[in-house]
Amino acid sequence: MKNIILPALVMLVSFSIQAQVILYESFDFLEGVIGDESYDWKLLNVSDPLGTPSAESWYQADMTMGINAYQGMEPNCYVQADRFATSATTGGAISNWLISPVVFINEGDSVRFYAVSYDNTNRPDKIEVRISTQGVDSTLPTTATENGSFNSLIGVINADLTTTGFPSIQNNQSWTRYSFPVVGIGFDNACRVALRYHVSNAGLQGPNGSAIAIDEFYITGPDGFIGVNEFATKQSLSSWPNPASDAIRISASNANENLSYEIIDLNGKVVLAQQNFNSNSEIDISTLPQGVYLLKATNQIGETMHTRFIKQ
Repeated sequence: MKNIILPALVMLVSFSIQAQVILYESFDFLEGVIGDESYDWKLLNVSDPLGTPSAESWYQADMTMGINAYQGMEPNCYVQADRFATSATTGGAISNWLISPVVFINEGDSVRFYAVSYDNTNRPDKIEVRISTQGVDSTLPTTATENGSFNSLIGVINADLTTTGFPSIQNNQSWTRYSFPVVGIGFDNACRVALRYHVSNAGLQGPNGSAIAIDEFYITGPDGFIGVNEFATKQSLSSWPNPASDAIRISASNANENLSYEIIDLNGKVVLAQQNFNSNSEIDISTLPQGVYLLKATNQIGETMHTRFIKQ
């Protein structure tokens, strides 16, 4: 799972274009990023009535949608939600929230991600992109009809629930990149960003709502955007175990020797670094404080890969 929170870090990729990545999450391993801390993602289902089981919310892709991840080590490296968030017996209103960690963002930044619907052509889907400017004090919604403190709506996919407003797998369409500029929040605000799967008259008994998938979520600064697929090669990086307490090992696609790596904390500070490093060798992290870290590896020709791990 690659979750990067970098308030001030600027990354240089192989063809010398700079992009400030404030937060990046690929949802390779959902259980590794959810929790109660401010650096964790939150999953919240307040649909009315709730589905069965009532905890049904966003979940790691189970391949029922029949599509591979846009980018990832495994085909199911993305997150999805479906119409069973509300009652299959009576139908109802889906209000299913995927909420980011606290990040510092400004007017003019962008929220970007890849999305696809399973069957929007026959059962329309909708996603709202909302921001709370209350940071760690953000108020979570408690019903299907309210938004808590996530009152800044910066974008909607398929607002009118039309059968053509969302790319659909059943209509031979695939992952589509969406980009929404951050507006109406001012500057240097501690915020949480939410994707809300919000569909009225849904469930098995309603005409709306099928299933949706999300991959490669970014919040970027105003200087540009570089997605994983836009690197010179589609290199990927993973680390294990994750979480880890004493040491980690890394694996890089097509670049397992003579790597250099940096481990960067949430303040953008490089806390560990080494050159001429080979994959599968141990990296001692025993002296690092508990928390979330970015691992950045670079191969011999300057191609850069990133992943994220948790130090217990």
